[in-house]
Amino acid sequence: EVNLMGKKNDSGEILGFEASVQNVNNRIHAEERQRNYANRLEVQRDIGKAILGSQEPSGIIQATLGRIHRLFPCNLASVVLYDETNALATLYTSPSHNGYSALNGKQLPLNEISTHALLKSKAEITHIDLSAQSARSPLERYLSDHGCDSYYSLPLIVGERLIGSLNISFESANAHSREYLEIASDLADSLALALQNTTLLKESQQQALELSGLYETALAITTELDPDSLLNRLYLQVTTLMNPDVFMVALYEPENLGL
Repeated sequence: EVNLMGKKNDSGEILGFEASVQNVNNRIHAEERQRNYANRLEVQRDIGKAILGSQEPSGIIQATLGRIHRLFPCNLASVVLYDETNALATLYTSPSHNGYSALNGKQLPLNEISTHALLKSKAEITHIDLSAQSARSPLERYLSDHGCDSYYSLPLIVGERLIGSLNISFESANAHSREYLEIASDLADSLALALQNTTLLKESQQQALELSGLYETALAITTELDPDSLLNRLYLQVTTLMNPDVFMVALYEPENLGL
């Protein structure tokens, strides 16, 4: 930035000009950082509002993936949730590519997710080089087919438990930066917490339903005198709590020594 200042004599006549040069790069960079920070806060607020509006894991994940490209130049993003009990992984993808979104909701054997073992042994941001992968999951095959040679996998951790990963492929090999990875890491932490809160809410609702059912069952047993009415009420409570395939009650007849 160049500034010109006129030099005058006592009569007010201009004798010449004095020029000063100021480097404004620092100011420009500071203003850009400020704009980026304001944008990040706005996006995070939008993600937070969308998460609050959904009580299902899939809705929370899609609210995040649908806005993640506004935080940094992300090409493709996905979330994988781990089900250790059933040894399964569920894949959630951003809707940016038709073929990619076709993978949304797909379940895979947990041992086919290469990042699972890596993140279990080292719960930190992991860089995956697809060129070094001999066996690839459907997600990794799609990334490779669309020109992505690597991606970052960020662990989703609740307490000390690994529940999944947030996976990000940047638009180019040089598009990522430490700042972007820090933003993605904060986003992964927030996503893991939101998913955990959803799980706790569902568990609380289920416990409330079970307690109500047990109360109704006890009430029916102590107040219902008609056997048929009692069995009907028991059937309704059992199916509500357990959703069984078969419901049967056998009554013992002492006189006949049988049921």
